[in-house]
Amino acid sequence: MNENPEQRKRRLRSIYVVHTSMFVFSLGFSINLTGVFPYMKQLLTNNSSEDILNRYGWVVAMNPLGQMIASPLLGYIFNKTNDLRSISMAMAVVYILGFIVGPGIQASLTPLKCGQPPISGPYFTLDMYTVAGWLSVFMGVCMMILFSPYFFQPFDVTVQERSLHNRNKTEADTKSISLEKPDYLAALISLLNFFVFQAVFVLLETLGTPLCMDNFAWSEETTVFYLGIIMSSGGVMSFICFLTIPPLSKK
Repeated sequence: MNENPEQRKRRLRSIYVVHTSMFVFSLGFSINLTGVFPYMKQLLTNNSSEDILNRYGWVVAMNPLGQMIASPLLGYIFNKTNDLRSISMAMAVVYILGFIVGPGIQASLTPLKCGQPPISGPYFTLDMYTVAGWLSVFMGVCMMILFSPYFFQPFDVTVQERSLHNRNKTEADTKSISLEKPDYLAALISLLNFFVFQAVFVLLETLGTPLCMDNFAWSEETTVFYLGIIMSSGGVMSFICFLTIPPLSKK
């Protein structure tokens, strides 16, 4: 692609912003997941463990359910408007509003005796559970700033390629150009593999906390601490596996 260094810099910066947003989304989701179950146990002291587990499952399911509903809608809006900037900004605004309203209400309604909070007041509480929510709020604000026009700019890299090709093509080239039929089977297999990976990952994170508390008789603090280390170690191993894919695929 024919682009000057400044255009390449701006294009790569936008790509890095998208990658960072995916990291922040995954981090914001997983940082709260391990502590949700013990936090619900402290809030719902009069409910049985089975009832809390049932509600816990619905809490975890709300995130992917929202994605499933919103993804086709956002894709339809983009196809009609072809305005990626407005959609990205709207997603960032809604994303941050969700993180602000949720932990904010949660913190204000948390009993002061919940886990002996080190910082507490009539409208604000910080403990081992609400800190994770406020950290997600902070990361959401950072992502809203990164999706501003100064940092993020959409680029259509095919515009210059099509223009250059149209200038250089001949009639014979036009007749010889043909697009290959997409491999729908390969695409379906990739989607199924991603579905299995995500299902196993969320299942482990969801059941890990209550399973450790029941089988090892760990306290809430110990469970969150050790389970966080275990999940982080698994993430490091996955990262190492991804790094080995390029050299192994060459062989």
